[in-house]
Amino acid sequence: MLPRSAFSGRKKAVVQDYHPDLAPYAPKPRCGGGSSQQHERRLRTSLLPHGVSVGSAVLACPRSISYLSWLQPLGLLKVTALLLIASLCYNSIAPRQLQQTGDGGVWSHLDLSPSEIAQGESQVLATTARGGGTASPVTARLENSEELPQRRIPRIVHQTYKIAEPPVETLQYMQSWRDVNTGYQFPFYDDEECRKFVRLEFPEYYDAYMGLSKNVERSDFFRYLVLLRHGGVYADIDTESRIPIDSLVRDSDTLVVGWENEWATQTIAINHHFVRRRQVLQWVLIAAPGHPVLREICDFVAANVYTTFSNNTNRDTLERTGPGPWTDFVLKHAAQANPEWPIRILPRVAFGVNPKCKADAVAPDNPNIAVMHHFMGSWKVKGGWKRAHSFTETLVSFATRSLVASEEEEMKETTTVFPVSALWEPPFTIFVNLVGAGHVSGGEDISSELTIWGTWQPGTSPTRKPSVVEALAGALSSQRAQGGAFLDIGAGLGYFSLAAAARGHRVVAVELAHDSVELFQQSIKFNKYEDRITLHQKALGAHEEEICLSRTDLGEAVQANQIASGYASADSHRIEDGTCRRSYMRVPLDKLLSAQEAQSIGVVRIDANGWEGWIVNGMEAILQNSPPAAILLQYHPGLVSATGYSQHPADILQYLYDRGYQQISHSGTACDERWHDITSSVRTRGSYLWSTDAQEALQQPTWCRLNPDSFQAVAERAHRFLPENILFTHTGIKPNSTSGKVVTGGRDIAPEGVKAGGVALRGERQEALPVARDGLANEEPQGSR
Repeated sequence: MLPRSAFSGRKKAVVQDYHPDLAPYAPKPRCGGGSSQQHERRLRTSLLPHGVSVGSAVLACPRSISYLSWLQPLGLLKVTALLLIASLCYNSIAPRQLQQTGDGGVWSHLDLSPSEIAQGESQVLATTARGGGTASPVTARLENSEELPQRRIPRIVHQTYKIAEPPVETLQYMQSWRDVNTGYQFPFYDDEECRKFVRLEFPEYYDAYMGLSKNVERSDFFRYLVLLRHGGVYADIDTESRIPIDSLVRDSDTLVVGWENEWATQTIAINHHFVRRRQVLQWVLIAAPGHPVLREICDFVAANVYTTFSNNTNRDTLERTGPGPWTDFVLKHAAQANPEWPIRILPRVAFGVNPKCKADAVAPDNPNIAVMHHFMGSWKVKGGWKRAHSFTETLVSFATRSLVASEEEEMKETTTVFPVSALWEPPFTIFVNLVGAGHVSGGEDISSELTIWGTWQPGTSPTRKPSVVEALAGALSSQRAQGGAFLDIGAGLGYFSLAAAARGHRVVAVELAHDSVELFQQSIKFNKYEDRITLHQKALGAHEEEICLSRTDLGEAVQANQIASGYASADSHRIEDGTCRRSYMRVPLDKLLSAQEAQSIGVVRIDANGWEGWIVNGMEAILQNSPPAAILLQYHPGLVSATGYSQHPADILQYLYDRGYQQISHSGTACDERWHDITSSVRTRGSYLWSTDAQEALQQPTWCRLNPDSFQAVAERAHRFLPENILFTHTGIKPNSTSGKVVTGGRDIAPEGVKAGGVALRGERQEALPVARDGLANEEPQGSR
């Protein structure tokens, strides 16, 4: 960890010893002797016109040093003389005027092609951007670096604080960036250096920068400007780096940011000091130099220095330089999908976790947290409203607050569709709704889950590994499924389909709900997966039948989330009583797919809210002629009976077992409960639990092995609302076409891809607990309820 003296600037050599990148920003040694440290600090904190400190001005004009000795005892006269000297010297250090384009103040170096920027040609940047002249210290250092970035976003972490000595409690977090991100540069700026940087690099923005009334607004503006010029990473000093930035940033990335939070209503958002229901955070920004989003936000700030956005001083700042306009511009450019300036918005778990909020869905020790913000300082005024000093002002203020609050509550979002970069390799972008307004599966708001976690697996925690999507990917890569397509029934927003397409697999997706299909199609187009994903807007069943999709006797929310998908209760889809406004024809899978499509299916996923039995019955020909390597059911035993399929929900499990799917594992509530019951006696052995082997053995796996004699138990123990994920793997057994009895076929046995995907079967994990292992693998769980 860097000692405090490394940031004090009292000795330039100290800074260089601990980190050379801080050296340019250490206070400069005085050209003449005779001044105390206190006098030097007074000089450096006295501001001249154009934001140049007295100390810096004097150092830039050595001839003036000889005058300082006889000015010391003159008090105010001394300061006046120094101001005059600095003004005379200003011509020698004034910035050169950069060439401007005709589009309102965009530097010519920002119009370089992406290929030029990606090559890291510092000489091109220097020549084109500046036309010669003297660079700011950090610019000169970065441009003269021998190690040029091999990607579009350079390996630089910019940090700033008002003085050269950051608070001691932040040093550990600043050190974390150096510990975790090797090979990076770490320039540090105090307020004086920030002013100098803006004056030298962006003189056309300098007046706007100095015109901002709050330090926090200048801090916001500076982070945009320093990334616009140099690119890299901007990080608040109270942020902690936990995952290397190199693991997040890809060579083609040009802007990587993160979601902060979202709220169910605009009123709740306002009460939490948010200016958008869903915001892009600012305490960590990762960008390539010259990004058009940075251009636009800088021009916006410069044009609105004196604009009043709200009578609430906090909200006024948030709308001028903060996450309000930043979110708007990021989303605007993300929707344009410019291939030369791609944008990725990471889920909230990456950058947006609040360790001080006990209600946060993400625990502070979550392994997917890349950057933790510790919220050690706050600039916001309590309440945010300007203080009234008279009775009349109080009345006016109250009326204004009421008017502004009313307007703010009615404020419309710029969009209701939001991109999220999935935590998947390789990453892809999926479009989601606001919380409470999108696709629901098994009682879970899929948009909300994806926004928080960047992944989703039904019926269990999104952090449990191996995940459902990993199991499916493993099955698709198995020997028998190699080259086969992924059939996604009840695709919803398309998360599983997009994950498969990202790894190059062909996908056949089936989804009926109009709103979900629109978002899914937008994601397909955004990721350029048109040649990989075929989307059928259909609902499936065992046979052709007309069903109702919109009713006059049910609420809009129920219709949007259930009936529109074609998989609500049987009673909801009835059309006989005259309450149906819109009907649709459900079809079996055997009739939907062509013979060629049916033969190409390698792995199937079914999410149908209890209709899974009927859908499986409707794919009987596929199961007999070219059975897929694996089938994943999102099994809802409590809903199966409601669809009229069977009074015994376990029948669907037996149905697939009889058709050759005899290697089975499951994940969800039933698996968790079985594991808890099996290990209950082991966990009470006292000192045995302190051993490392025992702790490892007792770690609850995601998947449990499932044998036919446990089908009924799983059906009874599954959660009432959340699905149990049941993965069936074909083992080469197929039914006799006449007798219905199973006989050995010539198929390949258990796909290797399921294990490759990480499915941890109980018998393979618990070597230290043979009793628990055998009991879980081959017997019913103990302590059934």
